[in-house]
Amino acid sequence: MDNAYTRFLKVFTCLMILFFLVCVPLSLVHAEISPVATERGLISLSLDGLGSTNPTGGIIQVEKLAGATVRNAYLVAATIYNAASIADGEVKIDGANVIWSQRYANNQSGDTYWNHLADVTSIVKPKIDSASAGRVSFNITEVNTLDVDGVILAVIFDDPNQPVSNTVILFFGGQTFEGDVFIIDFEQPLNTSDPNLILDFSLGISYGWQGTNQYSIVDVNGVRLSTSAGGQDDSERWLSLSDGALLTVGGLDDSNANPVDPYASPVNNRTDDELYDLLPFISPGDSSVMISTTNPSLDDNIFFAALFGGSVDARTREAFTLVSNVTTLDDSGFIHLNGNLAEPKMVQSLFIGQLTPQTPFTSLNR
Repeated sequence: MDNAYTRFLKVFTCLMILFFLVCVPLSLVHAEISPVATERGLISLSLDGLGSTNPTGGIIQVEKLAGATVRNAYLVAATIYNAASIADGEVKIDGANVIWSQRYANNQSGDTYWNHLADVTSIVKPKIDSASAGRVSFNITEVNTLDVDGVILAVIFDDPNQPVSNTVILFFGGQTFEGDVFIIDFEQPLNTSDPNLILDFSLGISYGWQGTNQYSIVDVNGVRLSTSAGGQDDSERWLSLSDGALLTVGGLDDSNANPVDPYASPVNNRTDDELYDLLPFISPGDSSVMISTTNPSLDDNIFFAALFGGSVDARTREAFTLVSNVTTLDDSGFIHLNGNLAEPKMVQSLFIGQLTPQTPFTSLNR
């Protein structure tokens, strides 16, 4: 009886997977945050964020290493909840109009956060390439600054002084509050004895205000990394801290040595810098890493992430949206959530993640 029932479940699940693959739009099952740039080679990465309500703008910076030149540069921006999408030209870098290539409406809990992505290489490259090594500053202005929580500038450099080939992956979209997962695959099993091995991971989060009860949880391979992600670390306090200036990203002047206690909620916005070292979560020979996020307060907008892999070749594959933090695969290949057999849609979305790897773009580094 048990064998017959098991065979029935397998056949039923396969039929339902086929039905959803054919009939359900992929947008319903794809992970919400996905790679938008992947670069490999002798490269380095600079990340900085700015949240400001100053109508005259604020300063965002780039760290240029000696001998480095810009390969690619991207600006991402997020609105406060239920504000209108940002029009082309309403954000400017040193007076130059930013033209968006992607807009993403993160609709959750009855609210919408509009997230935006632009390739700004042509705007920032001339100034950075001609500058001396060190910090290079840009003025960011926003037409409707009270509606824009902030921006993040990611610059990928060709950097001939890097000792090894590296990988950088930039992610953009909007994580689901209840829980999203994405998986990063390594082309070769990791050699943890490699002195050049680096796995630094950054999150970009808007509309978080700490210390309040606003925070996001981050797990790596099922182990807690942080219970205090989010906040207003990159806010420029003009007059007073408010909506329109609530942004953080792990980047310049941040440390990957915090949070000290991965299970502690934030005391203030500096409890967690949103810059993380993933190496403590890696075992020798690992060929992938799984990162999951949840937002208990249902109002933090996780819209950007970056991975810098030193001495690593990496690619990403689309994962799945969780309805639970506890997901297991039984001996028969069935997926369980909190001990219950997963719905066919959930099964399909995980299978899509396993069977349809994200096509590598080109290459990056730190």
